[in-house]
Amino acid sequence: MIVDDEGHQTTQQWQGDLLVSETNAAGETTAYTHDDWGNVTSVTLPDGTVHTYTYNDTGWLTGYMNPAGASWLYEHNRQGDVTKITDPDGRSWQYTYTRSGLRESAMGPDGSTTRYQYNARGQLTRIEPATGYGMTFHYDALDRLIKRESDNKQVRRWCYDGKHSQPSQVIYEDGTTARFSYDIEGNLTEVTDALGHTRKFEYGAFDRLRAVTDALGATTRYHYNPEGEFAGVTNSKGDQWLYEFDALGRIASERHYDGRKESFSYDPAGRMVQRVKPDGHRFDYQYDVCGRLLEAQSFDHHDDPTGKSWYEYDEAARLKYAENGDAWVEMAYSPAGLLLSENLNGTPVTHEYDAAGRRTAMNGTQTARAYQWQQQQLMQLHMGEHDPLKFAYHASGQESSRTSEAGFGLFHDWSATGLLTRQSLGAGYAQAGRGTVLRQYQYDALDQLTGIEDKRRGHTEFTLNPNGQISAVRQRKSWETKASFVQLFGYDSELNLNETGTGSEYSGNVVSMADERLKRQQRDYDKAGRVVETGRFKYVYDECGRVTLKTETKDGFRPQTTRFIWNDEDRLTHIELPDGRRYRYRYDPFGRRIAKECERTQQQTHYLWDGNTVVQQSKITADGTALSSTEYLYEPDTFRPLAQITTDHDSGRERLHYIVTDHAGTPQELCTPDGEIQWQGDQHLWGKYQQQRTQVNRGYLEEVANDAITCDLRYQGQIEDTESGLYYNLNRYYDADSGQYLSPDPIGFSGGIRPQGYVGNPVGFVDPLGLVGESHDGYHNRKSLRTDVYNAQRPGDYHAVKHIQAKTPEEAQSLSLGKGARKGDPEASYLPEYAKQVAGFEKQAAYDAIRNGNVFEHGGTRFMFYKNPTGPVGYNGGQLTDWVRIEMTKTGVPVIHSFPASLAQVRKYIPSVR
Repeated sequence: MIVDDEGHQTTQQWQGDLLVSETNAAGETTAYTHDDWGNVTSVTLPDGTVHTYTYNDTGWLTGYMNPAGASWLYEHNRQGDVTKITDPDGRSWQYTYTRSGLRESAMGPDGSTTRYQYNARGQLTRIEPATGYGMTFHYDALDRLIKRESDNKQVRRWCYDGKHSQPSQVIYEDGTTARFSYDIEGNLTEVTDALGHTRKFEYGAFDRLRAVTDALGATTRYHYNPEGEFAGVTNSKGDQWLYEFDALGRIASERHYDGRKESFSYDPAGRMVQRVKPDGHRFDYQYDVCGRLLEAQSFDHHDDPTGKSWYEYDEAARLKYAENGDAWVEMAYSPAGLLLSENLNGTPVTHEYDAAGRRTAMNGTQTARAYQWQQQQLMQLHMGEHDPLKFAYHASGQESSRTSEAGFGLFHDWSATGLLTRQSLGAGYAQAGRGTVLRQYQYDALDQLTGIEDKRRGHTEFTLNPNGQISAVRQRKSWETKASFVQLFGYDSELNLNETGTGSEYSGNVVSMADERLKRQQRDYDKAGRVVETGRFKYVYDECGRVTLKTETKDGFRPQTTRFIWNDEDRLTHIELPDGRRYRYRYDPFGRRIAKECERTQQQTHYLWDGNTVVQQSKITADGTALSSTEYLYEPDTFRPLAQITTDHDSGRERLHYIVTDHAGTPQELCTPDGEIQWQGDQHLWGKYQQQRTQVNRGYLEEVANDAITCDLRYQGQIEDTESGLYYNLNRYYDADSGQYLSPDPIGFSGGIRPQGYVGNPVGFVDPLGLVGESHDGYHNRKSLRTDVYNAQRPGDYHAVKHIQAKTPEEAQSLSLGKGARKGDPEASYLPEYAKQVAGFEKQAAYDAIRNGNVFEHGGTRFMFYKNPTGPVGYNGGQLTDWVRIEMTKTGVPVIHSFPASLAQVRKYIPSVR
């Protein structure tokens, strides 16, 4: 019997040294059976479902069957290495190994193969991916990586001081250098980038990070409680964000910078059962006996119910149904877990896949979509009856062109390091001297954008401060040789935009923020980092940090106030505009907006989703008649749009336009299939979007068929609401007038040090989920991440072994509860079969997380989440879990390690996970 500090009892039954059952403090029992080798052959969960494992005569795992009857099969060579994995959908992955057991090749179901080579010491010396350039690695006599060379002759070098294992310099492909310093414990203390900007790090007891000082001297300090748990931060202004823990090390309360406080309660099994918000409203949570969320219900401070969501799962523990007051969603899966359909309020969106698991068709939107692949690259996109859009690629694996037989052509050039340098559009018309668009991009030594040369818009120059934020934008039309329009930006120590200045510059006359000729505007913030006043606008917030009033004051006019009404999930449900119009917004159980309605006219807009991307919005009259639909298509696995289709339901006529985006994925032009530009957009930094639409008179009798086209998409993941000017951003709403979100970050401090702020540099980063910023170039970012995963090494200290020590499942569970752990702290622990192959497993898990976008960054560390399709990988907090958290540093030679993650840890970053 195990009794925790709150008196909760966990009871275990053993046969010899094998655990056969365990009953947690909530009375829920998990049972185990074993073979003669001591391997777990079945796990019976508290709901009676059974996970079954089979082994060969040598004790190696040969099969796993989930409770739904789906089986994964494993084959081995004589050394015990896994040589083939076959999933329930019939897809197979095959692997070969060297004599010493190092992976030599990995072949996917489509035949695409990645090959690996090693030196005599077992170090990786070459990778030949299925697509893109191969890479060769060189090491010194101390086994340290000193050189990486790609097949396109791009070389990166690492330099070391003496016998230290960490690099003191990294010389990048363009010859620039970054420098690194360390303390005697090997902790990174300084990073000086290629432009000479330095960030500093301080550490305390047990090598815990205590402070980070940015390149402009602002310091953020990190706190820990006596048990060593991360307990909060003090920002550069002295404001504190603090966590309190209960006796079992769980977060009991979270106090924000402005004093707002949330509290959390747990059941005997450690599941959060109640969350009390700063305004006194609360959420109650109910779970099934396996710990899966069944119901979330909210109440106001009078205990009156305000909302409810409930969830159902299939035998394989996959979410199959979810419902709230506005919507129901029903999901169906293949045996291996691929999503086959998602039915939203009776409108199903279905998916088909090829033998490699790549989507080949999507139906349910107004226009059917079909995809053709060659290995890992999309070759053709079919949209209804339209000519297919065809793709071609450079040897690097990056897209070189997309074309249609009707005449549209978009061409890309890239730098040797993967940066977009040139876009050419309308090659079909170029020969006739019509409508060619040409953009060229310039970057600095840190790969930060510094200039755009656009033949239609002119030249734009960006100046950045040492923190990578834009301090000036200078724009000059190509036909204006003397004057430039200039915008200057100032920031406080918390990276908040606090001052702007606009004006003109003439040749040789560079202005600064102190120039009296500039039109300046201040932004005032409260302690929580929220804008309270800027220019003509004032903002009022409620107890939960959400904007409730936005008032615009113009000289000679009455103040105009917009009111915002929120539900307990921090979803914006109503807007009351100054002219009296009132809009209502509805969401599904995953927080995706499914409808908006003008209550005066009762006209509605309905939305369809593909995961987290809007794929269709339809305008509906008060009597339910469909007026028009706009569909959006995206580059695979990204938020970068590539086409939109508008349909007039009255006439049945549809119009296809290809979307040309800039380097950051922001729409710049809409083009017809024959290459004619019919729309242009210009996203101001932080501010409003400007559109130029071309009236197209085709001579149709129906007036709508002659309407100028428009595009509502903004930064990646954003769609503009024309009634309010807000940008809907999935989990939040972006307000261009303040340059901030209207509500705090749902994932709290995990989203960054500015809970209400948008990304620090809008031409360098995007926030498609409304949660946390990421590099705008999803492809380049993923490629860079994959490269770092290739190069990453496991740490040489206790981090390298503490999650892989368990020799039995029982020991893994005990260690995850802190029993037998070296420091007495709970240590999430892999099951033995995963601990044996952790180095390869965690890298494959990282690749999958990168592919699915489950990557986050905080405090100089990238971390990723992966759900194992074959079931539990280990224990976290005494509970079996399918999830893995992979952490990887951003140092010259990345350090990687992983551990089984609890569902609560995953939900902190991916709220939709159930």
